[in-house]
Amino acid sequence: MQQIADTVGIHVGTVSRACDEKWVSSPQGIFPLQRLFAGGIASSDGGENVANDAVRSKIQEIINKENKKSPLTDDAIVAMLESDGIQVARRTIAKYRDILGIPSSRGRRQWET
Repeated sequence: MQQIADTVGIHVGTVSRACDEKWVSSPQGIFPLQRLFAGGIASSDGGENVANDAVRSKIQEIINKENKKSPLTDDAIVAMLESDGIQVARRTIAKYRDILGIPSSRGRRQWET
């Protein structure tokens, strides 16, 4: 949105309001126009931003591969993402886990019987 605002010479809030409550039809379905402007998370190497959806997918992938008897904490997931060049706060991991419907490490732990 910021790029569009800069190109057109208006405030980013104006672009946001113009896109609000608008929908786009595509072969994949009908989506809110705002979805085309996915936010991103800065990469640690100063390169391009990583889309929020990509970060959520990466978190899902990490959790799917974890040892269920000793699940990863949010801090451990932060460290793994940082090793991949993605800087994200622990609270962002918690927020994305909630969005994905993934419980905390305590809730994911599988106890031996």
